[in-house]
Amino acid sequence: MMRLPEKVLDRIVEASDEASLAVLSCTSKHLHNYVSRQQQWWRAHFEQQFPRCDDSEHRWLCQYKQTHQASQTDSTADGSPDALDDFELNWYSVYCGRRTTEYRWRHGQHTMHQLTSAAADTHPDGIHIQSIPYVSWPFSPSDAVIASQWLPTSQQRPIWHMVQPCWEGVETEDVVIDGNWFSDEYLAIQIKDKSDSRRRSLCVWRFTSLHTPPHIVVTDQPIRYVDIHKSWLVGQYWHSYETNQCVTFVYNLDQDVRCPDTLGNYTSCCIQRATTDGLYIVRVDDDIVASGPLTVSYQLQQVLPDREEPLQSQAAGATWLNNGGSIVPQRIDDSRFILWSPYTTRPDPGSPPNMVLLEVADHAAAVSLNEKWLLRVQVEEVRPIVSRNLLAAKHSGSSMTLHRLADGSEVHRVHLDSWYLSGLYPTESQWAKMAKNTVWQVPESCRPNAADQESSPTAILYSKNGVFTVLDYGERCAA
Repeated sequence: MMRLPEKVLDRIVEASDEASLAVLSCTSKHLHNYVSRQQQWWRAHFEQQFPRCDDSEHRWLCQYKQTHQASQTDSTADGSPDALDDFELNWYSVYCGRRTTEYRWRHGQHTMHQLTSAAADTHPDGIHIQSIPYVSWPFSPSDAVIASQWLPTSQQRPIWHMVQPCWEGVETEDVVIDGNWFSDEYLAIQIKDKSDSRRRSLCVWRFTSLHTPPHIVVTDQPIRYVDIHKSWLVGQYWHSYETNQCVTFVYNLDQDVRCPDTLGNYTSCCIQRATTDGLYIVRVDDDIVASGPLTVSYQLQQVLPDREEPLQSQAAGATWLNNGGSIVPQRIDDSRFILWSPYTTRPDPGSPPNMVLLEVADHAAAVSLNEKWLLRVQVEEVRPIVSRNLLAAKHSGSSMTLHRLADGSEVHRVHLDSWYLSGLYPTESQWAKMAKNTVWQVPESCRPNAADQESSPTAILYSKNGVFTVLDYGERCAA
């Protein structure tokens, strides 16, 4: 067969989209090699379509790196994404792998793994790929389990294990689980005394070291909230109910460094972004008594661990919101966050907004917070879809509305549960063309109840009759 000249192939690549080139690469070995060699082209298109500023996309890429690292190196990395920064990726394979993962989710193509036992002393050798906690509350600490995926040093296929965290050094009698939070690398579990709910403790493990005793961050304190992002943990507990004062604590888990605790007024808080030189958090003055329209004051603070006063205000502002019970600050990405209040019914058209999006603008002289839009919306849960510049406002079970992050306007598109669970969405052009009757093709026998499942970008973990099952959408499987 006559081969096309390289100059002709260059023109084809310039004029084609990713889907057309992927099809072209399947027509011959020569064309496959040529198309796959266009690494700069594939990387640019991957980062445009699946940007790492989206937390779910970042998690997927980290899992991909960790899964494929062992086949090209002899490294025994600890599973930290930072350890893989220099790992040489084939961006053609990365792009195809990401598109394939979303396709498998949408078409119900998964591999099933039943995990029937868990142990506290399990520590597989190899590369840690991911962990999915199944931590129900209010149950005993011994009921907490984690489905952990590892790539053993002696094998080329990942293996799932069921693991129980080690509770050595923690008083677990007469206590129940009261909450849990996790990032890619860390798990935090809050427990409380059965007889005195104000006595709460916070324990933290690294997912690669669940077999070791936890780090006890807070002991027997009335903890109000906790947030975790990357290797940073932020929380607050009551210091005095009479004066409405709380203690804010900040922990760098990677460096095992705790900032000096800060005493201040009752606030709500979330982590906005983590940088090489510290952490940025959003704090909102939270009036737990008032409801209805009110002025909400907020500020962006930088956490400087080596300072005696580690919380340094960078910018502040105020807005008018309708409080339906609480004002929730929530991170969107490294440059945006929202303040919102839950509403179980559709707000009256004449009522004040209950959601606002603010943008963090870094200037040479100072940082500013710019109010981008305000919205009144029925909402009980918010999920950012940064890769598509959208925000999902979930309410009334599985019902939701989609809004543009740019201006808050509503977008009418089909939305599948598989995308919500994984955080992985099809490309913009592919999604826009999907018919409204598109459904998630998952067998009824594998469809768990929402309350009984946890998920990651590549898998679902659910429990039924005491048996834990993982549906792995990242593995190749028969259709």
